Amino acid sequence: MKRPLVNAALTLLCLFWLLVGVVGHQPWKGSDEDAFSLLVSARAAHDWIVPQMAGYREMQFPPVYTWAAQGFAAAFEPWLGLSNGARLASSFFVGLALLATGLAARRLYGPDHGWLGALALMGTVGLLLPAHYMDARLVPMAGVALALWGAALLENAPGRGGAVLGSGLGLIFLGGAALEAAFLLLLLPLLAAACAACRRRALFLGLLAALLFALPWFVLWPWALAQRQAVAFALWWRENADALFWLAPAQATYQPSYYPLLILWFAWPLTPLALWALYRARRAAWLTPGIALPVAFFLIPFVLLSLSAAPDERKALVLLPPLALLAAHAMPQLKRGAAYAFLWFGVMTFTLIGLVTWVYFMAHDIGFPALLAERLRHLQVAGVGDFRIWPALAGLTLTLVWVLGLPRLKRSVMRPLLIWNLGVTFAWALVVVQFMGVLEHNLSYRGMTRAIAQASLHARCYGTSGVGSAHRALFGYYLGAPFTPGAEQRCGWYLVQRNRNAGPPPHPGRGWIERWQGARPGDNNERFWLYERRP
Repeated sequence: MKRPLVNAALTLLCLFWLLVGVVGHQPWKGSDEDAFSLLVSARAAHDWIVPQMAGYREMQFPPVYTWAAQGFAAAFEPWLGLSNGARLASSFFVGLALLATGLAARRLYGPDHGWLGALALMGTVGLLLPAHYMDARLVPMAGVALALWGAALLENAPGRGGAVLGSGLGLIFLGGAALEAAFLLLLLPLLAAACAACRRRALFLGLLAALLFALPWFVLWPWALAQRQAVAFALWWRENADALFWLAPAQATYQPSYYPLLILWFAWPLTPLALWALYRARRAAWLTPGIALPVAFFLIPFVLLSLSAAPDERKALVLLPPLALLAAHAMPQLKRGAAYAFLWFGVMTFTLIGLVTWVYFMAHDIGFPALLAERLRHLQVAGVGDFRIWPALAGLTLTLVWVLGLPRLKRSVMRPLLIWNLGVTFAWALVVVQFMGVLEHNLSYRGMTRAIAQASLHARCYGTSGVGSAHRALFGYYLGAPFTPGAEQRCGWYLVQRNRNAGPPPHPGRGWIERWQGARPGDNNERFWLYERRP
């Protein structure tokens, strides 16, 4: 196949993977809900400087993702709705990371490695769900990929490389990884000095340009935050200091093994490929840019994360672009047996996932096997026994493309990684087209808030107890009424949340009547109670 056709086909694959599952549902529990709550709270308060949820400051998430989500929402809300339009910000940042990683691989290892770098990142297990949710942690990941590309450009194009590197460091900083950005900015000159084969003058001119381009990112928003709310600036400063375990509060938990264990599955299949690249470079290539740059961009955030007091798997997204570069470097060096093992592992894995998905679809839509269908009813899965023709046809089309398309792929260095990415895309798209409605029913709070609205007609506000900031912002958006802790006496309505193991809910007293209790369908942990004050 000619090169332009190959590029067009791979671009369509990336776009399909980026967009499938991004639209068509309300915010789901988790990072999707958190990022959307930041957006609706900023829109309600008309404040784009201080990150907040339902009026409470949330300084762990600087507002760059919220700004991007607002931009996409403003452009696409009339056609897609607010949440679907805003979620396109995730596609933008992930697409930027794919593009920058591919360009960095092309610059470091040669023209044939560009698509290998992009495909290596796209097929990572840990990126699949965050790429299709609203998640502010995608911003520093895109920044790392951009900074890697800029650093790869420094020697031959110091001005352009410095601009890209500085902008990438700025995205890392404003994406909520301020310590990682600061350490990278401080340690990159040392890495440049250690490179014996590099042109020092060009490198340091590029690093100076990077500093100039990074400075506005590092200064303007903190300055605006300090001007708007000095308390918020102090909280943000303290949030970054508390990230290190020896500076964190005494009650913080420190788990030094969290990220070393997480990376084994979160970065699959990048980790074994990256280790193979390092093994092949063990004799003389450690200080060449193709090895030193991704190793530095991996180790600095990895060490800082391992020293952090609040482990979170989403923070590990910044580790994926440098691992993808090393994996792209390793692919042409794989021995034939290892390459075929990787290829057939991908074929068997995703064929099995597709088969399991079809079994669940048959149990859900036609009731066979009966035991599994009964289990789905027990879990309160929506629509069991209702056959849906369009999801069946869409799933059949995807399955035929997967089964009939694999034998047509010609032998190439890219084929094992390409088959892996086709398998990831096939499995994800099959789940989306067959179960989007089911997932929407079980993971969204929209149905629950409708029940609250029906039980509390004409309510103008709600007091709350135990309801988190993200929930309060989301419920307020759905119902058009504020949910405020301690406001039950003024509002006349009181929403209480307790987890299953937290004991019975505190009854507000003799003057209150329980009007509703419930949870999201299938959620056996969160429980909510709604009370009305007696006239």
